[in-house]
Amino acid sequence: LWMAGLRVEVKGLKNLIPGEPYLFTSNHQGYFDIPALLVALPSAVSSLPMAKLFHIPIFGRYISQAGHIPVDKSKTEEMICETVRRLKMGDSLFIFPEGGRTSDGELQPFKKGTARIAQEAGVSIVPVGLDGSFQAFGRHNRLIYPGSIRVCIGKPIPSRMITEAVELTHYLKERVSELYREAKRGGEGFAKA
Repeated sequence: LWMAGLRVEVKGLKNLIPGEPYLFTSNHQGYFDIPALLVALPSAVSSLPMAKLFHIPIFGRYISQAGHIPVDKSKTEEMICETVRRLKMGDSLFIFPEGGRTSDGELQPFKKGTARIAQEAGVSIVPVGLDGSFQAFGRHNRLIYPGSIRVCIGKPIPSRMITEAVELTHYLKERVSELYREAKRGGEGFAKA
């Protein structure tokens, strides 16, 4: 990230209990979301990147060896089972419930899979708002623009708090949206990751 002229700033780490497994959920702005979240979140966090990223030389090998779980839309049930298994083993993961990068910088509709995974694994969901990655290297950018990527971590939401996946998905989107707006504003409380 530093080679691209990007800084990661984080707020809300105090909301997390060290050693507790979480399913982090963030809005998906651009190509630097995964590296920014890996820098900002606690050390043992894996992601669920698209399967095609595993075929990129060097990067693909790294994410495979680091234990990231490939998202292949033709193998959804297998991916969900593996994600639930890893969370039950005590791993923390992050996922983008929008299912892909935004094309306009704003939040897209959330898919219900995140709520289902958290409920089946019995872990808390941590909403995360991220801003700056779209401006740095979003879906339509051809160049990388230096700047800050701000990561705002919310309070964990117990997955058993809301039993309906649709209701939990809606609540989660509201929380991520609030945290995204807070990250966009920046200001007090953000520290270098």
